[in-house]
Amino acid sequence: MALFHQTIPQLLKMFTNLEGWLNKAEAFCSDNEIPLDVLLEQRLYPNMYTLRGQVQFACNNATLLADRIGGVARPEILDDEQTLDDLRNKVAKTRAFLESVTAEKAEGAAERMVTIPAIKGMEIRTDDLAKDFSIPNVYFHLTTAYGIMRQLGIPLGKADFLGPLGLVPASA
Repeated sequence: MALFHQTIPQLLKMFTNLEGWLNKAEAFCSDNEIPLDVLLEQRLYPNMYTLRGQVQFACNNATLLADRIGGVARPEILDDEQTLDDLRNKVAKTRAFLESVTAEKAEGAAERMVTIPAIKGMEIRTDDLAKDFSIPNVYFHLTTAYGIMRQLGIPLGKADFLGPLGLVPASA
């Protein structure tokens, strides 16, 4: 299966799910009179990123991979989001960028040698970038964001994490 089909549709699904988590978090904070800035500053452990940082890093890792797969320049990364609406905007921009990468643009991407900005002087094949770096990082940061929200009591369950399944009636 082409690298595009193994990555981009799944990333789109997960960022759609993330939008739902953020909506539930906002409603929970409103119902429980918790300021949204308190929500965004929560973390699982003192040396881990805040919820804000987890969402930012999930977005950044997804756009890095999409850039390398699709050969299109990703949006500038500022990580200057301060509010929940700012984060929602970053997630929406991430989804829009992922949607701009097509199977046609990704043709031959798996074998392409690419760089990772934080690792100077080294290259990696795009399929290795996907399986060894980007996808694990996206899931790490999304799972941690989900955990932060669950820790606060936000009513999220596994179905919120997984999102819709492609279920069809079983054949007899």
